[in-house]
Amino acid sequence: MSLIEPGDLSNQLRSARSWLKDTGPANLESPPSLKVDIDPSPSLPAKISETKQFPTLPSETAAHSAKEAKRPKKPVPTLGNNESVAAGQYDRMIEDMIRNESQAEITQHVIKVERSEVAALIKQVARAKGRYLATLLESSKGKSVPSSRIEDLKQLRETYDELLQGLNDLRSHIVNGTVLVVGVRN
Repeated sequence: MSLIEPGDLSNQLRSARSWLKDTGPANLESPPSLKVDIDPSPSLPAKISETKQFPTLPSETAAHSAKEAKRPKKPVPTLGNNESVAAGQYDRMIEDMIRNESQAEITQHVIKVERSEVAALIKQVARAKGRYLATLLESSKGKSVPSSRIEDLKQLRETYDELLQGLNDLRSHIVNGTVLVVGVRN
């Protein structure tokens, strides 16, 4: 018993190919890896034979991203002036360009990170948070808070927020392999 009739499978594959052509990567025109032979008799299931593998997309694995960051910059596929693309496809092309440029710049400027540098950043974030909270509590002792104290609080909070955001960004780059830390495997 089959949940998909042979005619339905053909329609679904045609629909999937159309969707992939509209929304897939610019260099992939149709899914080349599967060849489907559909027998018109409803009693026989469709035969699927593998011809070659699907190309992998750069966003599929973190390991692939790490390898890609180590390679020299590849030119981003561009379209001629007369070719049109769907807005979603163009948006993905922009994301790919941003990711490739960011990885190249990070790889160029952040060469080797020591664990001690990460630990120092963590201490700095904790110190900024402590100073902010101490100043906040100290300002609650008086009946009114002077504007200079408000400015100090604002500066301390912004410093803490920036350091914390930077630490979180660094962590995500370490996980995806863009930034390599000595003694940490990806």
